[in-house]
Amino acid sequence: MKKWLFLLFIITSLSGCDNTTKTYSSYSETLENDSIKSWLPDFFPKNASDIKFMSNLDLNSVSVYFSLPENEGIKLNGTGERMASSDGVNFIRRQDGNITSVLCISSNYNLFNEKNYKHFLLGATNRKGQYYLISVNDEQYNVFC
Repeated sequence: MKKWLFLLFIITSLSGCDNTTKTYSSYSETLENDSIKSWLPDFFPKNASDIKFMSNLDLNSVSVYFSLPENEGIKLNGTGERMASSDGVNFIRRQDGNITSVLCISSNYNLFNEKNYKHFLLGATNRKGQYYLISVNDEQYNVFC
């Protein structure tokens, strides 16, 4: 019995080990860590700062907080940019209640310029210049966008 409890404890302890959180003061710092660049879409702003990157390998998902200078917006070169539905807004607000508006974006490439078709929700927060980017799967994108 003790062996089974120990085994159950080990399995439980190891679940969720594929979550990663990393912080960077600027985009240039991410260049030193190539592993996160494969997760980020090609439209990710090069002038981003205060970057908090979170990934979940089990769910194949990524979310990123970042800030931009006050007078600069995001230059999107993704495809299919449009406002999210109320379902999309509610979904991203469950992640962060400070989201004020949400845009749906699809991207064909990652920051390595490798083919990597993914869908994202991009939320502006009520904090000046702060944004929240989260990947969504095809089914979610069809509902949220």
